[in-house]
Amino acid sequence: MAAANIEKADLLGRDADKYLGELRLLVEALSGTRYALESLPETATADLGRASATYWREILLRCHLASALAIHRGLRWVAGIELGYQSGNFLAFAACLRGFLESTADTHDCFRTVPHFLEKTRDAIASILTDQSAAVFVGAPSFEERLIHFTHARRLKKDERAPDAHKAKPTTDYIKSLEEAKVAEIFDLYSELCDCTHPAFGSTNFAIDVLSQDLLAFNARTEPARILELLDLYRKTIEQLPDFAFDEPVLTLGMLNLLPATEFHTQREKLPTATIRARLRTRST
Repeated sequence: MAAANIEKADLLGRDADKYLGELRLLVEALSGTRYALESLPETATADLGRASATYWREILLRCHLASALAIHRGLRWVAGIELGYQSGNFLAFAACLRGFLESTADTHDCFRTVPHFLEKTRDAIASILTDQSAAVFVGAPSFEERLIHFTHARRLKKDERAPDAHKAKPTTDYIKSLEEAKVAEIFDLYSELCDCTHPAFGSTNFAIDVLSQDLLAFNARTEPARILELLDLYRKTIEQLPDFAFDEPVLTLGMLNLLPATEFHTQREKLPTATIRARLRTRST
């Protein structure tokens, strides 16, 4: 039951395939990065400059790790979408598209302020890292919690005690960040995908043909057509998802390259920033 009538490269938009290919190469380049956690010095109260430098190095570590994880997670969901499409498996396609939508919402909820924050504080962070003689400790607790939430948030067990940053928000709260960013019909698409992946009408109706008002037929060959119907109905929404799934983590890696912490630098030629700019120009015309 292989799908037809649309190229795999066009599933997320006609210009998405090049971007996704560059992102896969970026993930290959990032894979194997090691992150050494350093405790604040025991004499932190007396050595505030060193404590600040240690703190901000860990913030940059979290930015780098979260970026790599966000890009890799998004690409794995895209791979699932492609496999569901190629095999004509409607439920697998819908489940992976839902997973990609939810992970995109989570990524945007975290990263929508990260590149701008690093750009705005770039000189101050560089000074903290290179000149450790400051007499005050400089932190950014809300920014730190945003990054911790991205990597550690989960549904807590009853009576489980954990920091607030470890508590996942309702999924709809993350998706609302995409609605606020003007992603078209995002909740409509999400509702339909949930209907397909829950024990609900959408998870059975895809295999029913309505032949007339009084006549139905079970049809195990409908799935490629159902996939195409879903793609056609929500084309504008689906084509926006890669922008919010990947642009901000890539731009975060680019900002890290401008800071004096070379262990968090990425080869410039591996960052698809030119493709992001080209996609932005296409969307604005």
